[in-house]
Amino acid sequence: MTQTRARAAAENNFEKYLEDISGKLSTLDEKFENISEIVHRLEERIESSDNKLDLIIRDNNLKQTFDKVPVSENEANITFDTNANFILQRRQTHDNNDEAYQKRREIGHFWKKMLNERIQAYWNAIRSESLANTYEQWRHKKDVILPRKYRIKPINKESDEETKIRMTLALQRFDAEITLLRIRVPKYKERFEECDTKTREEITKRYSDNVQSKLLEIWTADVNRESAKSESILESKKKWLDEYERTYGKEIVKNRKVNRQKKREYNVTINSQMDSEQTYAKVLQSERDRINRKRFNRSDSNTEDNLESRPNQESTYERRNNGRMSGYKHRERQGFRVSEQNGNENLNRNCTEHNPSDRHFLERRQFHRGRQKTFMFKRF
Repeated sequence: MTQTRARAAAENNFEKYLEDISGKLSTLDEKFENISEIVHRLEERIESSDNKLDLIIRDNNLKQTFDKVPVSENEANITFDTNANFILQRRQTHDNNDEAYQKRREIGHFWKKMLNERIQAYWNAIRSESLANTYEQWRHKKDVILPRKYRIKPINKESDEETKIRMTLALQRFDAEITLLRIRVPKYKERFEECDTKTREEITKRYSDNVQSKLLEIWTADVNRESAKSESILESKKKWLDEYERTYGKEIVKNRKVNRQKKREYNVTINSQMDSEQTYAKVLQSERDRINRKRFNRSDSNTEDNLESRPNQESTYERRNNGRMSGYKHRERQGFRVSEQNGNENLNRNCTEHNPSDRHFLERRQFHRGRQKTFMFKRF
């Protein structure tokens, strides 16, 4: 009963702690949202103040320029009207830009999704088309140039007939890849054109007039920027293919991977110890043996020379068993008697005075050889 009440009290306290933590987290979340709103407002105010400052500086420059030039009264009126119209037009354009970027933030998730899909589709389209063109040129050469993944390695004691069969199979796989690349190009083009169409339809459906035209301009600018990135990456890959074509047949197929720099100092030290006759496994095992010898052979004050006597080394089972038995003997000296009932060992203490209200149980569990033993301490 006492344990049940204690457990219930602990659960209640745990629930209270969880409620306090959740309340504090919700308060922090609200404060963070308020701070983010304040920061956003400050950014908008700073941006508007910068734009106003640009307009003021431009107005002052124009005013100083026109003050230096002697003009008649009519010309001065015309100049003033032109300057005022320019300022109003500039301010209106800036307001339209701010509104357009604000509307783009409203559809930010859709915008990013369409842009990422278009980037991937455009890259796949230009890459597939470029690879197909390059592979066709290699295929129609007098000495066919195969990509690395289709090149065949020489096998010792292989007949010429078997080599021809493997070469024919490699050429068939090469032709199949060229055909697949040609088939995939229209599919990828259709996909990125579909992304353009969906985005333009969404902008047209949601907005109108100046905001619509400005959003379309922003979309076109984003698309052109990402397309230029994809084309620059493709140019670097074309250079690699040209170099591969130039050096074809001069490199060994088995050593086609370039040796990379070692990224970890541990690998560098291990590889520096390797000889031509040793393997990596032997060197690694020797390193482990050296570490173990250093660990167990280090000298400290607890040696046989410094200690008068050292007890014999006992196994884990013996230490645990001896400790438990010593506990039994200690309790027997205090008046306990040990009795076994149904695999459980109950320790009962005889007291001279019998007090029924002072009866309680203390339970302790131990595990020995996979079997659970329960020790019951009763006091009467």
